[in-house]
Amino acid sequence: MAAFKDRLRSAWRAIFGELTWRPPGWFATSTTAARQGVTGLNTTVRANPRRAALIAAAFVAVAVGAVFAWRWYVNRPQPVLTEFTVTPPGLTCYVCEPPGAPNPLVVTFSSSAATLERAGHPVDAKQAGIDISPSLAGQWFWDDDRTLRFQPGQDWPIGQRYKVSFARKGFTAAHVTLKEYDFAFETPAFVAKLANTEFHQDPVVAGNKKVVASVSFTHPVDPESFERRVRLKMFNKVTDTIEKELAEPKFTVIYDKLKLNAFVHSAQLEVPPKA
Repeated sequence: MAAFKDRLRSAWRAIFGELTWRPPGWFATSTTAARQGVTGLNTTVRANPRRAALIAAAFVAVAVGAVFAWRWYVNRPQPVLTEFTVTPPGLTCYVCEPPGAPNPLVVTFSSSAATLERAGHPVDAKQAGIDISPSLAGQWFWDDDRTLRFQPGQDWPIGQRYKVSFARKGFTAAHVTLKEYDFAFETPAFVAKLANTEFHQDPVVAGNKKVVASVSFTHPVDPESFERRVRLKMFNKVTDTIEKELAEPKFTVIYDKLKLNAFVHSAQLEVPPKA
């Protein structure tokens, strides 16, 4: 075994040479300081054993107390928190007969939250500590002890973001603690969709040709605003890959009674003959 170690050292020297290491000054200084500190501590303990024992006992007591305090904090009884879910208002039924009322905002709590005198009755928002921002006219109701509803006085503004907050005292029954005291929601946005496009030829007068495009809306549309955004373009197909843009056709727009649908009629079109 010794012979093997000697051969290994010889091989190491042949490849890497002699390696020596001298510790830096800071290492030596810190090591000396640590050694002196330990020596001084030992001297102090020997000179005052009672005092050292009291200090050690105090450290142990603090450590044990910290452990017990942490365990008490972690295992202390936690309050039961009441959660809620929010149902934002859906689209108003404009085609209903008679037209439907705006859909309400509904907040459903996971357990009983309303006070006995408020359950099943309208709620004064200021007195109950309910705030909606931006401000909106309407009425809050506790339909039952778990269901809070807001009915707006008129149709919801389109694509508006609201924030609702509840007071920490006075909004719910005294024994109820909510997990959260505010939330945000958005009303339905305005959406326009190209429903259908067709080339129409008059069955009686064959020369009357036009394009009719149908556009549907989620809310009644403002005609002037819509027509400012309508453009018709016509192209002549020169080859399979080349098209030549022609003059923009004029158009007229017809709406249904509720202005939920628009029908864009182009002017009479001249269809070029086939090559």
